[in-house]
Parts: sequence; structure tokens; C-alpha cells
Amino acid sequence: MLIINDILAFIIELVAIVLYAMTAYQLSENRVIKILLVISTIIVFAFLWGRFFAPSATNPLQGWIRWVLEFVILFTPWPLYFQEKYGIITLAGVIIIVNLMVQALIGRSNLG
Repeated sequence: MLIINDILAFIIELVAIVLYAMTAYQLSENRVIKILLVISTIIVFAFLWGRFFAPSATNPLQGWIRWVLEFVILFTPWPLYFQEKYGIITLAGVIIIVNLMVQALIGRSNLG
């Protein structure tokens, strides 16, 4: 169960990065600006994730604040990219919540 959950968590993180990058790419008509936005978005995500949410985070968040912020960071790109596709957005939200709950139950995320 741990390996499956870890793989799912990693896939969710990768999809979030890709969706953030795809959303950033659509923000401008200028190709150079598009590329800079995509690179900046990926760097900001990696910085935040490595600083606060990764298993080896330098300043890991604890308790409910971590759980809520992790959900927000992972879920935010779904409505941004899949505008008005409520089924996809809802499914993504449910999968993310279930994954975070499993992580909390197996001790990967401290909700205390």
C-alpha cells in the first residue's frame, strides 16, 4: 500500500507541475515570455515543494496547515486548466484528498 500511495503522490505532484506550466504557457502570446513563465512557474513550485512539503523539506509544515496548503497547491492548477470541466476537476479533488488522507493514516503526514 505504501508504494502505491507514494507512486500516486508522485504522479499527482508531476501532474500539478505540468498543469501549472501549461496554464503559464497560455498567459502570453510572445514565445519568449511563454517560456520564461513556464520556467518561472516550475522553479516556484519546486522551491515551495522542496521547502515545505517534500519528505526531506528544509522547513516542513506540520498539522492541518500542511494538509490544507498541500491540497491547495496540488488542486489549484486543475480548475485553472480545465475550465468548466467540472467532472475532471471534481475527480482530481477527490483523488488528491484521498491520497492526502492515506498519507495521514500511514504516517507520511502529521495532522496532529
